[in-house]
Amino acid sequence: MTVRTTTSPLSLASGTPGAATPRVHVGRRAVIPLAVLFLILSLGVSRVRDPWAILIIFAAFHLLGIAAAILSGLHAWRALATPRPAARLVILVAGAAMTGSIAFSATSLLPDLVHLADDDPAWPDSHVAIAPGGQVIEITGPLRWSVVGRVQQALEATPGARVIRLDSPGGRITVGLELHEIIRARGLDTLVTANCASACTDAFLAGRRRWAGPKARLGFHQGGTSSGGVHAVDTTMARLYEESGIAPAFLDRIQSVPPGTLWLPTLDEMQQARVITDMATPGHGPLTAR
Repeated sequence: MTVRTTTSPLSLASGTPGAATPRVHVGRRAVIPLAVLFLILSLGVSRVRDPWAILIIFAAFHLLGIAAAILSGLHAWRALATPRPAARLVILVAGAAMTGSIAFSATSLLPDLVHLADDDPAWPDSHVAIAPGGQVIEITGPLRWSVVGRVQQALEATPGARVIRLDSPGGRITVGLELHEIIRARGLDTLVTANCASACTDAFLAGRRRWAGPKARLGFHQGGTSSGGVHAVDTTMARLYEESGIAPAFLDRIQSVPPGTLWLPTLDEMQQARVITDMATPGHGPLTAR
């Protein structure tokens, strides 16, 4: 008796009679490299300081997210054992929801990053100046990104600088934190004789000694971002206040003030909470008492 066997083109190609060659799922193979890129970008963005680099990383992050959503959906679509309409509808809805969520995140974050990278051209002017004598560097106006570079240049030009005088309504949280690190690393004093609010107070708290004039007004509010991330910087603020020796109750009070509003504590309140360490009065200031 002659035994007949039936082989398909797929089994011939694989070399195994009766066995079909597994299909290659592009989505499954692509998701792993995308996940690795996500991890690299997530770790890298926290170490990047240049605003344009941050913008590029965030744009790439969101594009990779959309690509991962599409490829994951493609893999799920091809992996279906039976092409039931209901199952495929679920895949389409889930993919659309994921893609829409990533796109919404991009539209809420990326425009603000563009403004940051462009140095917030709609804001009033900011100024960084070296006072006569070279011991005081003055920062006035909103804290936009270019202020960081100008302060660093001023400090390099005046190695004998001892004081950073602040007169600012606030600005970028990232700029306030960058100035905090610079001031703290150099052991400089900070001085406010007029106004210092919001992100400006982050820079002020870095002072080795923190001076305030009789008419100084410091304004505080809860940490937040322009995109609505109210608690995005709470952990950083808690660390900053702890390192600066501020009374915990003062930070608790700040956390109850929503972004967009200001709490203006009295000079006595700030002295008791150790926000202000010294009062600058005629004959007693940061250049006469060290």
